[in-house]
Amino acid sequence: QIQVLSGGEQAKVRFCLLMNRENNVLVLDEPTNGLDPAGIRQLRDILRTLAHTEDICVLVSSHLMSEMQLMCDRVAILVKGQLIQTTSVEELVTSVNGQETRYRT
Repeated sequence: QIQVLSGGEQAKVRFCLLMNRENNVLVLDEPTNGLDPAGIRQLRDILRTLAHTEDICVLVSSHLMSEMQLMCDRVAILVKGQLIQTTSVEELVTSVNGQETRYRT
């Protein structure tokens, strides 16, 4: 019974069930929600391994830019369902940092 597990443990079980299928694309909405720090690191490592060695496209929806920096190679910015920009995480961070600096001075 999955209901007796904590929220983080339930998320891990659901993730394992997803990975039990043959998928070329994995879409996750806020996958680290409810996980403890160790679980977040573990999930991040699993997703990066899947993307880099198993030829699986991993799409992650999140509001946590800091987590996306650690998990992703590329990001897509959506506003009201419209694709605004796709870029590398590094380019996005550089762009955002440049804008913050520009507005502070």
